[in-house]
Amino acid sequence: MLKPNHKRSKIAITLIWICLIVNLISLFSSYLQYQLLTQLSKGVEITNYKLEQNDSREQLVGIVTLIVSIISAVTFIQWFRRAYFNLHSLVPNLTYTEGWAAGSWFVPVIGFFRPYQIMVELYNKTIARLVERKLFDNQSFDLSFVKVWWALWIIVSIIGRVVYKYISEAETLEKFIDCTVFSIVESLLYIPLSLITIKVIKVYSNFENILLNDVTIEANSNVDSVISE
Repeated sequence: MLKPNHKRSKIAITLIWICLIVNLISLFSSYLQYQLLTQLSKGVEITNYKLEQNDSREQLVGIVTLIVSIISAVTFIQWFRRAYFNLHSLVPNLTYTEGWAAGSWFVPVIGFFRPYQIMVELYNKTIARLVERKLFDNQSFDLSFVKVWWALWIIVSIIGRVVYKYISEAETLEKFIDCTVFSIVESLLYIPLSLITIKVIKVYSNFENILLNDVTIEANSNVDSVISE
């Protein structure tokens, strides 16, 4: 039995927009820190008050970013898993179990390719079903944006790990500057990643809604047929 997923897609998209706003704030904060550290490297005297103010701001932004990112990740995975569950209800013999739609994100190494494989299968199998039901006429629908989405996700994830490693090991001013530069690059890449993730959700949700409507209409027709008999 198919379950409604439109609300989950809306929530996931809303949280991504919130993450994007927080990311822009983080980008600006990192830029201010970069300016401060650059001045220090040039021998400009900076008061302890300014240094403490910068640290407090960065810590606050970091905490808010972490909290919002976790909530956003949870809402995205909830939508993703529900979408795969619904497809399982319509299409037999999918490659993976429904649980992999959620669990694959947390498994080392596998997390770098399994979610992408499931997303591609979601699109391909859903489009094939729509074509079969004559609800969509483009079997060769261009999925290049899904590839771009995953490439950006991998890049941002790797940069994020590099930033975390650098911060934990940074002991010199030069290394702190490098960390800040990596953070700025990560924030800049997060902008297109957020926008294309929203597109990935919206496009698939449109396909899924067509499927849900078709199933509902078919079920109502069967009920009417039974009643008429």
